[in-house]
Parts: sequence; C-alpha cells; structure tokens
Amino acid sequence: MPVRKSPGYYERKLIAGALAGTLFFLLLVFIQPLPIDSPASSWSNSLQRFANAIPVYMMYITPAAIIYFVLTSLISDRAARYLTRRKNGHNEWLFSLIFHLIFGLILFWYTVAAALFFFVIDRMLKKWRDRYSYKHVLLAMVVPFFTWFIFMMIAFLKG
Repeated sequence: MPVRKSPGYYERKLIAGALAGTLFFLLLVFIQPLPIDSPASSWSNSLQRFANAIPVYMMYITPAAIIYFVLTSLISDRAARYLTRRKNGHNEWLFSLIFHLIFGLILFWYTVAAALFFFVIDRMLKKWRDRYSYKHVLLAMVVPFFTWFIFMMIAFLKG
C-alpha cells in the first residue's frame, strides 16, 4: 500500500526545521552559553555573551540540525503511519511524537527539546495550512539567516 504525501509535505518539514532550529538555538544560548566565555557579571555583559554565542551556534550547527530534523521527522512520520495503518491512522500523532523524542535523544536533553520544538511547530503548520510551496520554504529560511546576521552585527558592533 503506497503512502500518499499531501502536496507541500516536504516543504512543511523544511519550514518547521528552519523555525524550530532558530527557536532552539535562541533558547539554547540562555541555557548553555559558549564555554569559552567568562561568567556574566551584569545584564549588559550577559547580553553581549548572548550576541556572541548566537552566530557561532547558528553558523555551525543550524544547517546540520535542519537536515537532521527533517530526515528524522520523515522517518518518524513514516514509522508512525506504518504502526497505525490498521487503525486508520488513529493515534498516529502520538507514535510520531514518541519517535521524534527517541531521535531527539542523540545529545540527551538538549536535542529532546529541539525534537519537541520541531514536532510542535510541524503540527501547528499542518493545522494552519494545507499546502506549502518553495516560496514559503525560502521565506522560512530567511528567519535563521537574518537572526544570524542581526546577532553577528550586534557582536561586531559591541566587540
């Protein structure tokens, strides 16, 4: 029995990867700043550390994270669809969530949170709109780029 994907399925995954990756790295810097930084002694110092860390995290980790998010999400959805095929897809979302979280265990709690962000954003996108095009993907990919660019400029001007 072939599985039919709705139009815009892969595009939605790419959009969710871009948005989840950006959100995750913004939150990750609050939890785990760059290990080479000295402890923050004031609010402005803490903001400077944040502005310094975001470009580093986003430049090196975001492309790999987006690829990993999308590939594991495709596998998770496929496995969930396979497991729930006799129940007409009943609780497919639950199995998909479980597989997303299992794949998120690659770096323990950090990536479990990222997998959860991805899952929630992907499901929200699915509810909001039926079809996504590559124009939507390009617009979503602008979000991580501009986030990186803005924080790179802040770090450059402060540094």
